[in-house]
Amino acid sequence: MHTNRILQRHALSSRYNLSSLSVLGMLSTGKASISLYNSTRHASTIQFRYGKANQQRQQSSKSARQPSSSRREEDPSQNRSTPNFTQYRIGENEELIEFEVGRPYKFFRLENETMKNVQLPATHVTTSKQEMLHFFTEMSYYRRFEIVADMAYKQKLIRGFCHLYDGQEAIITGIKTNYKFGVDSIITSYRDHAYQLAMGDTGDATLSELFGKSPGCARGKGGSMHLYYPKHKFFGGNGIVGAQVPLGTGCGFAHKYSGDGGVNIAAYGDGASNQGQVFEVYNMAKLYNLPQIFLCENNQYGMGTSTSRASSNTEFYTRGSSCNIPGIWIDGMDVLAVKKGFEFAYAYCRAGNGPLVVEAQTYRYHGHSMSDPGVAYRTRDEVDAVRSSRDPIEQVRKKILDQGWATEQELKAIEKDLRKVVDGHFKYAVAAKELPASEIFTDIYANGELPPLLRPVDFRKQRDRDAGLFDPSEGRGDSSDTSRLADTEEIDSQHSGESMSPQIIPKRVEAAA
Repeated sequence: MHTNRILQRHALSSRYNLSSLSVLGMLSTGKASISLYNSTRHASTIQFRYGKANQQRQQSSKSARQPSSSRREEDPSQNRSTPNFTQYRIGENEELIEFEVGRPYKFFRLENETMKNVQLPATHVTTSKQEMLHFFTEMSYYRRFEIVADMAYKQKLIRGFCHLYDGQEAIITGIKTNYKFGVDSIITSYRDHAYQLAMGDTGDATLSELFGKSPGCARGKGGSMHLYYPKHKFFGGNGIVGAQVPLGTGCGFAHKYSGDGGVNIAAYGDGASNQGQVFEVYNMAKLYNLPQIFLCENNQYGMGTSTSRASSNTEFYTRGSSCNIPGIWIDGMDVLAVKKGFEFAYAYCRAGNGPLVVEAQTYRYHGHSMSDPGVAYRTRDEVDAVRSSRDPIEQVRKKILDQGWATEQELKAIEKDLRKVVDGHFKYAVAAKELPASEIFTDIYANGELPPLLRPVDFRKQRDRDAGLFDPSEGRGDSSDTSRLADTEEIDSQHSGESMSPQIIPKRVEAAA
C-alpha cells in the first residue's frame, strides 16, 4: 500500500487539521493570505475562462524557511488549460429578465418590521442570459467532475471514503454569487469536492488530492474528505459528522471580533443536524450575535435513513427556535432561488441581525458514499423522478432554451468541452507523483519539529514486545529507582528532534510503503 493511502486511512493530514483549528487566530490577526476573484461589474460574456493548469503561487520569505514537506508540489512543465470560474456579476449593459421561484421560500420568525436594514426576499429573481449560461456551465463542470470521481473510485484510483455532490450543485453555485472573496469564510462536511472547485482550486489539484498525489491541497495526505483552500477562506471538508459547525462558528466569532464585515457559512447535512454540538453553537452564536449562517443541506437521507425516520422535526430551518434564531427554507435544486435566498441571508447577517439558520432542500443522486449503492432504502423510480422533474442543471437548460439564448446543440457543445477538460484532470492526476515514504511522518508538528516536552513512541520497545522480548514488569520497582530516569533521558536524547526519522519507522510501515 502506498504511503499516502496509509496517511489517508489514518487521517494524518495534520496540515489540514491545523488550517481548520487555526481559523480563529488567522482571521482575528489578519495573517491569512487572501486575494480576490475578478468580480467586475461590467462582464458581458460567460466568464468560463481557461488558465494554466498549475498557477504559480507566491512564496513568502517565511514559507521559504519551512521544510519542503509543508508545501504543495507543483509541475511547472504543465501548460495544459484548466477551467477557472470567476464570480459572475451581471453587467450594466446586460438585458435583465425576471423568473418566478418555483417553490416559494418559507420563513421562521422573520418579519420585515423586526429586522435591521434588510427585507425578506421576493419570489422573483432577476438574472440575465450571460449569468444563466454561466450557471449552466459551472454546474455542469461540477457534475462531470463527480462522475469522473465515481469512475476513478471504481478503478481503485481513489481509496478510502468518497462522497459525491451530484444533484446538489445549485447550492454552492448560488452561494458563490454573493460570497465576498477575501472577506467571508466557509466550511463544510466531507461532501466537499464542488466547494473546493468553487473556492478557486484547480481540477488538476483537486483530483490529485483524491488520488493521494502530491499536487493536491494536502499533498495527497487528506484525500476526498479533507480538501481545503485557505486562499479564499474555505477551511475545508471535515470527516467527523457535524464537527465543522463549531469550527465555522469560531470563524463567525473571528469575523465579529476583527470587525472585517465577513460572514461565515457552516454547512452540514440533515443527519448532522441532530448533533449536540450543533445546538451548542446555536446558543453561542446567538449569545454573541455572530454573523453566522448555519446551512443545512437537506438531501433527505442521513446515510441510509430518511429524515422522517431520524428526526422528530424535519423542518430544519426552525431548529434554532430554542435559541431564538430565525430561519429560512430554500429550494436547493433551483440555483436562482439559492442566489436570491443567500443574497438575503448575507444581508441579514451583515446588518448585525445575528445568526440565521438556512435549510436548502436538495437531493443526492449517488448513495451516501461510494460504498453505498443508494437503492436499498429508496427506489430507482424515486431517484429518476427527481432527475426528470427537479434536476438543477436541467431547470437552467430549460430556461435557456425557452428564452432562445442558446440551442440544444450549443449547450451540448459546452458539455462536450467540459468532458474533455475533466478528462484532462484525470490524466494529470494519474500521472502525478505520490510523496516518498520519507514523508510519512511530516506535516504532523509545526515547522516539522518535535515539541521539546513530548517523547515519541519508542519503536524499538514495540519491536521487542512484538517479538516477545519485552518484559512488561521491567522498571515497576521502587519509584526512587534512578536507573529508570537515566533510561528516560537516554531515550529522549536519542529521539529529540529526529524521532520520526525513517531509521525508527516500524517495520510494518516500511513494508507497506
